[in-house]
Amino acid sequence: MASRGKYRESITVQTLTYGQNAYGETTTSWATFASRFAKVRAATGTEILQQEELQGRQSWVIECPFVVGLDQTMRIIWDQPWESSGRVFNIVYAESDHTHRREHIIYCTELVDAST
Repeated sequence: MASRGKYRESITVQTLTYGQNAYGETTTSWATFASRFAKVRAATGTEILQQEELQGRQSWVIECPFVVGLDQTMRIIWDQPWESSGRVFNIVYAESDHTHRREHIIYCTELVDAST
């Protein structure tokens, strides 16, 4: 079996899609845009008080093979087999490596409830 190298975590890039329900109302949902193996690492953490509730905002850096069409309107799910659902990251900024098509370096935030 081939080694995955530095990309050991499974991620899913999702894009927001729009539709209509039976009543003609606009609905939104997330659809899979791409799946990759990636390197996921924590960058920084801060605590904020929002609407009188303590929340933590964790910053993450994700390195993965290049994803054509990736932008800040998308989100990333970090698939973790030991959790029932993956962790959700909002994309803040994405840059390509110096070759401009081999690798993405994605800066994300995760909002976590710190009151528990």
